[in-house]
Amino acid sequence: MSKEFAAAAYTVGQLNAMIKLIKRQCGEDGPERLLRRELVVSEPFHWRMKDRIIYFSVTSDGTTGEEWIARLEAKRGRELDDDAKAVLNHKDFQPSSGVTTEIAVFPGTFFSNFERTTKGISFKTRHESMFTPNHEVACLIYEKFTIRDIEAMGLWDIVVMHEPVKIMSYHMLLKVNGEREKDNTVLSTHIDTPHSIWGTGHGFAFVISQSSF
Repeated sequence: MSKEFAAAAYTVGQLNAMIKLIKRQCGEDGPERLLRRELVVSEPFHWRMKDRIIYFSVTSDGTTGEEWIARLEAKRGRELDDDAKAVLNHKDFQPSSGVTTEIAVFPGTFFSNFERTTKGISFKTRHESMFTPNHEVACLIYEKFTIRDIEAMGLWDIVVMHEPVKIMSYHMLLKVNGEREKDNTVLSTHIDTPHSIWGTGHGFAFVISQSSF
């Protein structure tokens, strides 16, 4: 009788990130203690993975773009970059209140090299019953996860695939990444074009159709 290989759903990078996280939180012998069942994993449940896709939910609280700037700068202890401020202050930023949104993050490895453009990613995820997120989702993801959480997902960052915002002559997407040497999570932007080629370490956040769960 064959036994299911539980780790088959994870990439080598994700498994490595999990081991590093266990060592960081439980000591260098943490993985060995976990295998010997001397260690119980009791960290709060923030996200789950199925078929290589990462799932979680976020809930809005009515914060406006201008209020998000003040809130995030207070949390970071310094200013957001000008492009991120411009997106949050843009007329297309429409806050909601008390709305829980189910999010699916597709790792770059979910797509072939030919598919890993903005146009290709959007086309493929339409067949997965995914929809375009609200801009505020980026801020809510920023508050939900640390850069270590994102690393544990096997990702460099999470790019929110909202409608791009035109700043000067560029179209911008918000993303959550980190200053790893400072252990800080950062809300920043990425220049987007339909044919932008993305790396495998990015994660791409979409909204899950209500009919898909």
